[in-house]
Parts: sequence; structure tokens; C-alpha cells
Amino acid sequence: MRYTFKIVIIGFVTMFTSCSTMKQAISKNQKNTNKYITNLLKNNDNVFYLYSTYSTFSTVWTYRSDSIEIYRLAKGKLISKEIYKNTGIKSFQIPTIKDLNSDIDKCGLVLDGDIIGFEFDKNKPEKNHNQITTDIKCCKAQKYKSDFLNKLVEDITIYKMWNIE
Repeated sequence: MRYTFKIVIIGFVTMFTSCSTMKQAISKNQKNTNKYITNLLKNNDNVFYLYSTYSTFSTVWTYRSDSIEIYRLAKGKLISKEIYKNTGIKSFQIPTIKDLNSDIDKCGLVLDGDIIGFEFDKNKPEKNHNQITTDIKCCKAQKYKSDFLNKLVEDITIYKMWNIE
């Protein structure tokens, strides 16, 4: 009886500790992801990011005139910074969030799902901060009306931005 009681107590303590530790890791990652988003937006006129509601990893990237810079974070720490030649997104018409949501409907909106977000020059408030909550794996398998969204999904796939799990 005592042995069973000890095992139950140890199991309870382990569960409580691991849940608390996971919450801290998620919070730390979101906080540092937001720092990268803010810093990249200050230094460039665009920033994009991927994360999941309950994940301890994220990817943040920005397009320069002839390259893409990708920052991968896990548990709030930068695990890699990669720079690749890329034509960027300057030539694409950036759709409104309403148009993006209607275009991405194929995968459905997910309340506690994956988030694709982007921000542009703060002098353009209508396009400043946009987030799409969806299933990224489904998103990567689709073709869209929006060339901008197709370019985003293509780069997510090519640079394996969601392969950080």
C-alpha cells in the first residue's frame, strides 16, 4: 500500500513539474520570438514568423533586397541563423488579411493551431500586423490565388522553416 502511494505521489509531482516547465519554455520562446520580430522590423521593413500555440520552437525571417535571413528558435534560444540568396517579396502585391483568410480557407482556421504572421513598415498601419491561424502542414500542400501567399509557402517549404520540431 505504501509503495503504491509513493508511486502515485511521485507521478503527481513529475506531472506537475513537467507541465510547469513546459509552460515556462513556451512563454520564454514566445517572448524571444517577439524580440526577434521587433528587432527585424526595426532594421528592415518586413518580418515573417511561424509558431504554434503550444510549441517551444519558432521561425522568424526577413527578406532583404537579394536574400532571406532565417532565425530558428527553440526554448527561447537562437539555434540557427541562415542567409540564402532570394528575390524577396517586393514584386508581390500584398493582400489584405481578409483576402488571405479567404484564400487559405482550404485548410480551415484553427483556434489553437499553427500561426503564420507577418509585419511590414509601421508607416503602413493597414498592413502592419497580420496573422493567419491554420495548419501549416496543410498550407504547404496547397496552391493559392495570391502570388504573395504562394511565395510564402514556397519559401517555408524550400527552406524547411517548419522542420524545427
